[in-house]
Amino acid sequence: MLDGKYAGYEEVMESRKRRRDQSKNVRFEGGEDEAESGEEEEEEQSGSEKKVRNGKQPAEKSIKSAKKKRKVIEDEDEDQDVSLKDKLTEMYSALMDIRAEDESGENRRVCELFEELPEREEYPDYYQIIHRPMCLKDIKKKINRNQYSSVEDFEKDIKLLVNNAQTYNQNGSIVYNDSILIWNTFLRIKNDI
Repeated sequence: MLDGKYAGYEEVMESRKRRRDQSKNVRFEGGEDEAESGEEEEEEQSGSEKKVRNGKQPAEKSIKSAKKKRKVIEDEDEDQDVSLKDKLTEMYSALMDIRAEDESGENRRVCELFEELPEREEYPDYYQIIHRPMCLKDIKKKINRNQYSSVEDFEKDIKLLVNNAQTYNQNGSIVYNDSILIWNTFLRIKNDI
């Protein structure tokens, strides 16, 4: 069973902190920002009042500035995606590590029955009762493919998994009770991370 923190939690949190600190110190490609360089040249072009800075026309400077801003935004989006994926992977791993004692006193993995969908041949009624089947294998695929845009989206799939188990299985059965344990553990993990 999961007790509060799980293995590797501190290392992951430290890694996240370093990544956030690094993203705060993002520098534009090519060194200093032009506004900070202090090198402003002003020239008059054939009687017009246009200014030229650093030997470039104003339009060229605007394009270069826009490209730099876009690059920084793309880098920030990529960091956010990586951070979300890391967070979801961490949460998923914690769920996969849940252990409980069975009737014989053996320590078992709780999520084992939730990893794959039931075989259609063995449980044809499952697919008549459950309209949106979900398993941990499908959730892991969605994490790996960056298909979750938020922790809340991930939470919806975990809740669907739990609701499906509780809809199909009898109250008090091992699967039903394990689904409660998965949900309660998820809520605790969500609050810790």
